[in-house]
Amino acid sequence: MGWKEANISVIKNFENLKGRACRAEYWWATLTWFLFVFAFSLFEVIILESVFNIYITDLIDRGFTIFGFLFFTGVSVRRMHDTNKSGIFFWLPLIVIYGSYLLVFVNTDAFYLGIIGGSVLGIVFFIFTLLPGDNGSNKYGKDPLEKSSSKTDTY
Repeated sequence: MGWKEANISVIKNFENLKGRACRAEYWWATLTWFLFVFAFSLFEVIILESVFNIYITDLIDRGFTIFGFLFFTGVSVRRMHDTNKSGIFFWLPLIVIYGSYLLVFVNTDAFYLGIIGGSVLGIVFFIFTLLPGDNGSNKYGKDPLEKSSSKTDTY
């Protein structure tokens, strides 16, 4: 799967939390998002802030953060499904880190444990994104790289 096909697949399956996403789809989408954020950050700093003295970039950045989170939720969960893992591996680091913010009022050590635990779970998630997907179908669906052998009849 090339760059164009991967990004089209991600956009088509934006809200889809079912099915599978191959490594190429996930990593091409990640590279595209990184390059977009890098280019837009340069635009914000050089054009908006330096030339026009417009300091609304905080609002723009928050919007892109929300959009990026929604963008990556679908493809990340489907990437975990491709390795026959539950989509919870995408959510666990976030749950542990943000859950530790709630526990900081009870015990200050919970915050640091949450950060460490969330970081470890984030590394586990990263390693799972590097693993090859299951060959053939698994419990989450058919292999996204498997070529469809069914022929459609034309009349």
